[in-house]
Amino acid sequence: MKDKFWGGTIQGPNGVFNDKLTDDDIRLIFGDNWKSRTPTNTQKSSVKRTSSDSLLTFYEKDAEDCVESMLPEMGLTKYVDPETGKDGRQFVCSAGRIDLLCRDRTTDDLVIIELKRGDAADKTLLQLLRYMSWARQNIADGSNVRGIILTERADDSLTGIVEEVPNVTIRYYKFNIELVQCND
Repeated sequence: MKDKFWGGTIQGPNGVFNDKLTDDDIRLIFGDNWKSRTPTNTQKSSVKRTSSDSLLTFYEKDAEDCVESMLPEMGLTKYVDPETGKDGRQFVCSAGRIDLLCRDRTTDDLVIIELKRGDAADKTLLQLLRYMSWARQNIADGSNVRGIILTERADDSLTGIVEEVPNVTIRYYKFNIELVQCND
């Protein structure tokens, strides 16, 4: 078995799958059945593939795992419902499903994190405000409620509106992938 290292970009700007990958790169990503999943060399330049074609597409659970592991760095802990013992990850309430419901370790504020993949649009703010309103009315018990939109990118409309909304911020993330071993 020979170790192979691959360090290319899977997803280019605007979610377009990188069309500069070589056949060897694609074989490393998709395995032996790669020809049935991707166009031939002569077809590559004329076919646009989206990031959803990739086996390495990040799913919400993967992103939540990463964010959850960073909560201590952010000064946060997951909220735990005192009645049910349910923690604040994918917290179901009458306003919907909150990605991460947390507490600030210093201020005891409730903090709602809405995680978005790709470009977050201005409708993300409405979703977050709905969750914040529910939390304020049902579980805050006088505590302050803050919201964080955590996204790869935010459109200009969203960033402009969020500047006018108290207790809401936008924070950004990025993922780095390193493939260090591949079995032939």
